[in-house]
Amino acid sequence: MFRPHKAKRTMSLIALVAALAAATPALSSPEGDYLRFCSLCHGFDGTGKGPLADALKKPPANLTLLTRRHGDKFPAEYVKEVITKGGDIIGHGSSEMLPWGPTFSAEEAGGMPDDRIRIEGLVRYIESIQAP
Repeated sequence: MFRPHKAKRTMSLIALVAALAAATPALSSPEGDYLRFCSLCHGFDGTGKGPLADALKKPPANLTLLTRRHGDKFPAEYVKEVITKGGDIIGHGSSEMLPWGPTFSAEEAGGMPDDRIRIEGLVRYIESIQAP
């Protein structure tokens, strides 16, 4: 069911995100990239409760439980693939998860660090927020 109030709120949040992303190119650290590109859906703490989470058809993954859900071994290659290719990869489940590889490649052309380095940094950051 279409809910105009949710659509308006979602569009406002997307506009805010775009403005923040454009205004904060200095946040090219792994944590900064997480805050810019991931936290709106996955939450600032990675638990899947970001400001845009309610607007999505499928709840975002709780990133702090990846190690637990994968037999107590952090799935670094899987996380890298999801970040790079988005949610359309087999097993991720939702095409609402955008592929960030092209975004990082475009920013690299504008003088940002190498996209592979940024994605590896994001993977390490997500590994660092795993629940015990």
